[in-house]
Amino acid sequence: MNYPKILIATNNKGKRDEISSLLGSDFKVLVLDDLHADFDDYEETGNTFCANAEGKAMYFHNLTGLPTVADDSGLIVPALGGAPGVHSARWAGENADDKKRIAKLLHEMKDLPGDVRKALFVCNAAFADKGGIVTCCEGEVSGEILTSPSGANGFGYDPVFFYPSAACTFAEMNREDKNKISHRGIAFRAMADYLKNYFTV
Repeated sequence: MNYPKILIATNNKGKRDEISSLLGSDFKVLVLDDLHADFDDYEETGNTFCANAEGKAMYFHNLTGLPTVADDSGLIVPALGGAPGVHSARWAGENADDKKRIAKLLHEMKDLPGDVRKALFVCNAAFADKGGIVTCCEGEVSGEILTSPSGANGFGYDPVFFYPSAACTFAEMNREDKNKISHRGIAFRAMADYLKNYFTV
């Protein structure tokens, strides 16, 4: 089956590699850089991950005319009132890197004991085509936040997100193992199944 090209609305290299792997070889995946166009950034103003994913998917679908998948994901820490939540990427400032985001998280949680360091990684992936949102898929995984980073793989908050079933952080897993259980893996496997059905009907 020859599926059409799918635009993934990101230039995050780590995310691009994960998503390409999750969607599989059936799909020709493009990212924004591949289009060699000067796109303005999409401003995420939604109150939920799904709202941000849908807004981003529609924005780039309207600009390019391509079937577009966009995702929004982040970390939810109940003991911090749900923070960083939908602000995960910008929580430590607009230009902060992963190290600064992790440093802020650990500072905010420095006095919290182990039994209240629970956290959720959440991902919503939205698909836009033919001028509208077609579907939004969600993935969620539970873990806990360590007191210091461990591991050199992954990106974002992966080095401090400890996954008890594997007895390691997401950053200590290789990509294949992480994709099997991660929030993004769950959401994008569901999206891949949906897209295969969508384009064969």
